[in-house]
Amino acid sequence: MHYRLRTVDEQIVGCLATALRVRPATARCLAVRGVSDPRDAQGFIDPRLAALRPPTGLAGLARAVERIADAVQHGERIGVFGDYDVDGVTTAALLTSFLRASGATVEVAVARRDAGYGFTPGAAEELVARGCQLIITGDCGTSDLASIAVAAALGVPVIVVDHHTVPSADTPHPALALVNPHRADSTFPFRGMASVGLAFYVAAAVRTELRDRGHFRNRREPDVRELLDLVALGTVADLVPLTAENRILTALGLRRLQRSEPGGIRPGIAALLAAAGVDPEREVDARTIAWKLAPRINAPGRLGAAEPSLALLLADSATAAARAQVLEAANAERRTIQDRVMTEALDQLDARSIDTSGAAIVVAGVGWSSGVVGIVAAKLVDKYQRPAFVIGIDPETGLGRGSARTSGGVDLYRALADAWRDCSAGATPEWRFGGHAAAAGFTIGRDAIAGLADALGSS
Repeated sequence: MHYRLRTVDEQIVGCLATALRVRPATARCLAVRGVSDPRDAQGFIDPRLAALRPPTGLAGLARAVERIADAVQHGERIGVFGDYDVDGVTTAALLTSFLRASGATVEVAVARRDAGYGFTPGAAEELVARGCQLIITGDCGTSDLASIAVAAALGVPVIVVDHHTVPSADTPHPALALVNPHRADSTFPFRGMASVGLAFYVAAAVRTELRDRGHFRNRREPDVRELLDLVALGTVADLVPLTAENRILTALGLRRLQRSEPGGIRPGIAALLAAAGVDPEREVDARTIAWKLAPRINAPGRLGAAEPSLALLLADSATAAARAQVLEAANAERRTIQDRVMTEALDQLDARSIDTSGAAIVVAGVGWSSGVVGIVAAKLVDKYQRPAFVIGIDPETGLGRGSARTSGGVDLYRALADAWRDCSAGATPEWRFGGHAAAAGFTIGRDAIAGLADALGSS
């Protein structure tokens, strides 16, 4: 085995070693990771909340904070809606925990895989029917313009906290506030946060606003540091870069995930670690999240409703163990389904004598669970080193729900947007998509799949 060392500026290495009083090897590792300023290096080695840059310039934040604070103070019922993956569920759990601790009445829901991608019109109508006077969506909503319009038409404003690609600005976004660092007018210097990290910023800013209004004179003020474990879970699971703000939030969140921490770990997470067979003496690190916790929290949402995962994160000590077992069973079922779909996808590709020089892989199967197509797409990317679009078709409705993955070099959101314009799929009412450059989800009618494959240059 041959190793190739990256070249670095030796002057930077020397400067870091001197300023930080560390060995040259440590300084070299920092430089290889792109850390060149000693001040940044100190934050990299010893992350602190004080090192987080203020959210000045994060578009939509100020308006969102003012409206949420008004809702809390006026006793309005607030609806929180999260997507069905770990980022969406942790975002919903974080906002719900914070708002309830601030004295708000919260109705919380998370997406159902069988209802379609993102914040659906049905979800909007359900939260309005539950008496919500304000809705906050997490990890979805940026592309769900029709659903937000449904809520607005019923007199309920929607605030979106999301990190997915923002659609063309040709038409105004219908949300009361869109908190998304990818907005063209957002000047916040870091655009790589997961939605749960953005939700942490929202919670911290709302707490400051409520404090300034005197809301906490007669009630306990929430400690937002207690939410950092959820931030670490969602950030690691969503595979966003662990740099800048993400590194700080994740490092501090991992500390709160240790079972030896004073005050104890969140009951639901402790129960899930036990159910997953993680050694109680073992340190909980990013690998533990990625390989033990995230697959289990994702599992219910992959099979249908993500509500069991949300219930686990909000569980108390009395109910946590039973709820963890629900996730453990769902994860076992997910593995079985995933293996079957992977086998059938490979059989399709073998039968088609796949041309490895083609631009993309597009495979679809009737009855394939939409909850595992993302995992299968990722495995196909690993095998063929090409973007993969995997679609599960509902045998009754003919509606396909797909996921796309890539190893880099291709912007999947843009590829789907171009396909929407270039092929007949764009003319069908079923065609919806969202996501970002590295991962995307979409719905499409069965009859339009061939046109999508042609537009993507599939073999």
